[in-house]
Amino acid sequence: MPSIATLRSSVVAWANADENVLALIATGSTSKAEMPSDEFSDLDLEVIARDPKRLLDDDSWFASFGEVWVVLRLEQHYPTRLVIYDGGSKADFTVAGTERIEEMRNGLDPLYERGYQVLLDKEGTTADLPPASGAYPVRPCRRKRSSTRSWRSSGLRRHTCRATWPARTSGSSSSVTGR
Repeated sequence: MPSIATLRSSVVAWANADENVLALIATGSTSKAEMPSDEFSDLDLEVIARDPKRLLDDDSWFASFGEVWVVLRLEQHYPTRLVIYDGGSKADFTVAGTERIEEMRNGLDPLYERGYQVLLDKEGTTADLPPASGAYPVRPCRRKRSSTRSWRSSGLRRHTCRATWPARTSGSSSSVTGR
């Protein structure tokens, strides 16, 4: 099983040799020095290409980094390939053209705002990206007040839209706070 560090090095070497790849950017936990990844982290990469379709139409490049077990193809605004390698290492490859970077010149999207690391930039494609704040977006509650749902079997009340879970047992109450 390739380690995440080995996998990352292999992808950078491949991207450097492939003329179609302009930039390679790490997002997610492996891009943050102040909050390093752990043994369960995957590798989240954005491949910025001259011709993204060429990479999306031919999955053979995934095998350059190790024995591929599974590829999940997510067809979204920027297509992503979730690749699981022999032994369980996982890499998420989002493939996009330069428009992905151009859209963020005046403000990062939430993914990049959390943190990113440019691993390779052959032509200065990412040079004008603003720095990340490291802030995680907060999802606002859709209701003005939190709703309560009773669970008869356990006597617990669950409050949504906040991280407090009051628990009530016969004659007493306590609160457990979690994230």
